[in-house]
Amino acid sequence: MNLHQAKILIVDDDKDVLTAVRFLLKMEVKTILTDTNPENIHKLITENDIDIILLDMNFKSSINTGNEGLFWLKEIKKWKPTQSVIMITAYADIDLAIKSLKEGATDFIVKPWHNEHLLNILSETFRKQVAPDSKEKTNERKTDVEIVGASESMQLLFHKLQKIAPTDANILILGENGTGKDLVARHIYQLSLRRNRPFVKVDVGSLTETLFESELFGHKKRSVYGCPRRPYRFNRSSRQGYTFSG
Repeated sequence: MNLHQAKILIVDDDKDVLTAVRFLLKMEVKTILTDTNPENIHKLITENDIDIILLDMNFKSSINTGNEGLFWLKEIKKWKPTQSVIMITAYADIDLAIKSLKEGATDFIVKPWHNEHLLNILSETFRKQVAPDSKEKTNERKTDVEIVGASESMQLLFHKLQKIAPTDANILILGENGTGKDLVARHIYQLSLRRNRPFVKVDVGSLTETLFESELFGHKKRSVYGCPRRPYRFNRSSRQGYTFSG
């Protein structure tokens, strides 16, 4: 069963978001319902056979804790435990989005999003909902990077990488030498929407403090004494791609 048979509910207090999603989905799904007030969710899912809910994390522009989104997620799960809910989160709320997965959210989307990515998430969510027996046979993108680990903590890491990689968030990878930070970086790159663009690895330890900025970003002629003008060495070659600084 494809997405054209799905009924989608979008709940967000930003009318521009509702308009954008409605415009994107109007030719992709069967029914689109929108609402700016989360208090109407119970009535909407009771009166309509909703397949997927897109739910914003924040409903007050002055308060960005994400607690409202988590509260309504829990309420939805009380009313309808099997309901698929995809959280809509801002760039800075990635940690909250990860928390929402633990609370029962099916997935999350970071705004501003790539339309292709949103459609892929909706399609995969709907596919799982209409064919739950195939839940373990997901078509998650495979990578050429082999990271081995079967422990609970490693499985949580894989899950986070799968969710964060398609976003535009800057990612800080921490770890001692030899723990595989470069493998994680390449894994993220191959799962990202930039996987067909350059991946540039920068060995920061090999750069001197005085030339660090010019090596990464270039410099104008004479700005570094005795040196001709140097173009962007790394950031230009990785423009629109992915830079890993180790």
